[in-house]
Amino acid sequence: LDLTLTNPAIPEVEARDPWLTTSGLLAAGRGWAGGDDPAQPRLSPVNGPLVPLAPIDVYIGTRDLFYPDVRRLEERAATEGASVNVIVCDGAVHVYPLVPAPEGRAAARAIVRSAAS
Repeated sequence: LDLTLTNPAIPEVEARDPWLTTSGLLAAGRGWAGGDDPAQPRLSPVNGPLVPLAPIDVYIGTRDLFYPDVRRLEERAATEGASVNVIVCDGAVHVYPLVPAPEGRAAARAIVRSAAS
């Protein structure tokens, strides 16, 4: 959502995230940006207009370093009238729907149901 990872709430969540680090993600973001400004909306969509986007479902765990930016996206979407549905799993990590745990399996089933409808 934001390759710059400048959200001031990220360090607090990073301390609880067992998988992701800002240093690794910033390096990956620089590579993805290919020399372009990583803050531009094409690379960091949370910095651009949300209304032209298709409806979005976001599955996020509270231990995911991206959690603060997902909350920011959710707030902006509500303000701008964009269709963003955020599903929060307390204590879950990044890409938890892929984790073979009850919460992950339930989220994966919900994603499949949504895609099939």
